[in-house]
Amino acid sequence: MAVALSRTYLGAVATRVASSSRTVAVCYAHPGFGRNYTTTVHTHRKEPAPNHPGRKNASAKVPPPPKQKAEAKKPHVKNSEGATLAQVEEMERVMAFQHLMPTVDPWGQAVQDTLDVVLPRPISLDLAKNPVHLVRTLALNMQNKLKSYMAMNQLRVANAPAEKDTSRLNWSGKIQSWIRSKRAPKLRKEAVLGPIKEVALETYVDLNNAVANRNIKEISRFATSKYQEQMLALCKHAKSQNASGKMIWQLHRVVSPVNIVSLRCTEGYMARASPRFGNRLMVHALVKFDTEQSLEMYDAKGRALHPPATASDIRPNWGDEKTEAWRVPAERRRVTEYLVLEKRMWTQSPWQFREQLW
Repeated sequence: MAVALSRTYLGAVATRVASSSRTVAVCYAHPGFGRNYTTTVHTHRKEPAPNHPGRKNASAKVPPPPKQKAEAKKPHVKNSEGATLAQVEEMERVMAFQHLMPTVDPWGQAVQDTLDVVLPRPISLDLAKNPVHLVRTLALNMQNKLKSYMAMNQLRVANAPAEKDTSRLNWSGKIQSWIRSKRAPKLRKEAVLGPIKEVALETYVDLNNAVANRNIKEISRFATSKYQEQMLALCKHAKSQNASGKMIWQLHRVVSPVNIVSLRCTEGYMARASPRFGNRLMVHALVKFDTEQSLEMYDAKGRALHPPATASDIRPNWGDEKTEAWRVPAERRRVTEYLVLEKRMWTQSPWQFREQLW
């Protein structure tokens, strides 16, 4: 129809307007066009055939064969090729952004999902009663150990011992940290995991002190993702309950050594050029903390709001810990936690806790 009217003024207007999706405006300016179009459509509309009682209706829909019906019920499968192309285009955009703004790290964006770190499953006598569950548990634990060993090998090959936060160290401390980092790859397996455990315990203490002091800046420094939200919510709740009070968190001892129960690595820096610092790896380590700690809470006048420690809670080494005279010792509690530690090895940012597993 557009071809038949293209030689007239009305056809030219209709062609231009149809290309800009303004058909209503044309019908309003030229009511004859709208009436003619409606009449034409009405005259070419096919009327349904009358349905006689003794005669089958030819226009009735015939049910599809069983095979086609079964295929129609199948869920729509996403085109994997299209998804891959979309990921490639997104990668190209990030790389182009890196060239436009070289001082900004496009690969340092927040990670949505944690890598597949898992809690090892305990082996008990009850599993012996069910051989299937026993074999499955042993297989999952062995798979976790193999993946952790492969991740540790990635760190060793990349010459990537744990980097401490050296921003607060003086020049001699920075030199000693650099010497240890160069000496570590020549050592054994503990040279790779040992520094990570040490950094994990230091970060754990710093983060708990930041929560007790309600220091939002320090919480954002040592926590990220879900765990940062949890710590900020805990800090906000404590402030609403005791706005002018004071909290003192204290780590008394480490019951069992800090242990990395699951370790995963992946390449997070995808630029063509090598990073200026460190390597391309992003590390997620599931760390077990088994500690003895206490929390003291005081109001604005210095009165204790926590239950005081009993005689059985006071250890012989209590006097070795330096405390003020006005403080009331709190009950010590054993706390076991499994926290996921994250580090982008191409940045000088500190290690951060991102999630807690149960």
